[in-house]
Amino acid sequence: GNISYASVARFTEKPDRLGAQQLISQGALWNCGIYAFKLRYMLACMERSDLPLNDKALCAMYDSLPVRSFDEEIAERAERAVVLPYEGEWRDIGSWQALTEQLGNRVIGRGQISGPAHGTHIVNELPYPLHVIGVEDIIAAASPDGILIATKSHAHAIKEKLGTLQLRPMHGETSWGSYRVLDEYVHRSLNDILAIRLTVLPDHRLNGHCHGSGLKVWTIVSGRGEVMLNGERFAAASGSVFRIPVDMYHTIRADLDTPLELIEVRLGESLVSAFFKSEA
Repeated sequence: GNISYASVARFTEKPDRLGAQQLISQGALWNCGIYAFKLRYMLACMERSDLPLNDKALCAMYDSLPVRSFDEEIAERAERAVVLPYEGEWRDIGSWQALTEQLGNRVIGRGQISGPAHGTHIVNELPYPLHVIGVEDIIAAASPDGILIATKSHAHAIKEKLGTLQLRPMHGETSWGSYRVLDEYVHRSLNDILAIRLTVLPDHRLNGHCHGSGLKVWTIVSGRGEVMLNGERFAAASGSVFRIPVDMYHTIRADLDTPLELIEVRLGESLVSAFFKSEA
């Protein structure tokens, strides 16, 4: 009718062709997986599943949690739900083939395609140029997390290949900004070395803490802000360098108007694994 929403009677997971045709004839809608809910509802769902509401406790058990679908665990169990019909264009960008069909350019980022390379695309998030010569219908994707070169018809297999590997994210976004790992070196008998580029959003600050071993060095690349070391405050600007020894409480805040970028170098035992554990 003319109503803007409708009550959800049920969800039907992945029907076959005949079942889908019957559902469509009955006025069923395709679920595109966009949900809205109140925070207290999600907290109640977590309690029902015996999950801790404390973020630290949840992070501590995250690796042991089973892989479960949000649709099956939450949406399909909801006793009251409504749906908003959408009449515009919608595509499931679930594969490299589908994604590249939506790209305005065949090369995103630094790179070049030359020779007979029909259907080939480059998506490069690295600062280094990527060249493809005379190879057709492939995706060449590069990011801090790795490089993928594959025919588009087989690119989906990357999910299976990476499923059993313990991977560390080389880039992440946090409540205070973002980080990108520039280099890491883990040595069994010598110190670990970890270099990270941190971007602190305007009027935000890093979570203050002390590290239990090793040494940190902060070099301010751009922006302005304030560094706190064991209660003392220091102005921070481009070119400033701060040496942070073990057990020194430290944090840094960006000024109100611009983000602050810095390079952090860590030296010490197990600092690499400690960083990834704290940012997971």
